[in-house]
Amino acid sequence: MRNKGRGALWVGGVLVYVFVLASVRGVTGGATGTVLAWVLGALAGTLLWWWTARLMLRGEVRWRPLLPTAVLTGLGTSIYALAADVWMPVTVTGNFAQFGALGIALSFVTFFTGLAFIVVIGAVIGPVLAEADDPVGQWLRGGATTSLEQTAPPPLPGPDRPVRLADAFGRGNRGSGVDAPAPDRSAGQ
Repeated sequence: MRNKGRGALWVGGVLVYVFVLASVRGVTGGATGTVLAWVLGALAGTLLWWWTARLMLRGEVRWRPLLPTAVLTGLGTSIYALAADVWMPVTVTGNFAQFGALGIALSFVTFFTGLAFIVVIGAVIGPVLAEADDPVGQWLRGGATTSLEQTAPPPLPGPDRPVRLADAFGRGNRGSGVDAPAPDRSAGQ
């Protein structure tokens, strides 16, 4: 039940984000309104993605290590949306002329695929920066050895040997290299 509440809370946050951006653009018109809306959108997007990462990780990762993911994703999606103002109308028009109503759907699939790519890049680069042993990683962890909150369960152990591509398909002759947890035999008693 708790996870369903997190989803509803996140949808509410996204609706507030969209409402604030629409209000800013509606109140301030012209070029100033467009620039202000973009800057506010980049800042609000970064805050939204920062909160999203914390929410999706159930509060088990501290705030500061999540900052690179938020900045990369927030700025990346804002720049992508700015660029989409240029290419998206041309794509929708061309696809509609060629494929009809299906062309509009294809254009949106293209847009959301690019957006998903940015989200994945931010989600991959952020933890790499936070877990590094360089000064940036140490600052993001706040001097701690891990990015996790003290109340979070410990991370799973790493593999006992180098992982191979065949392991992803269950074709390795020695398993995945990670021991499976022992079954809980007390549940059946």
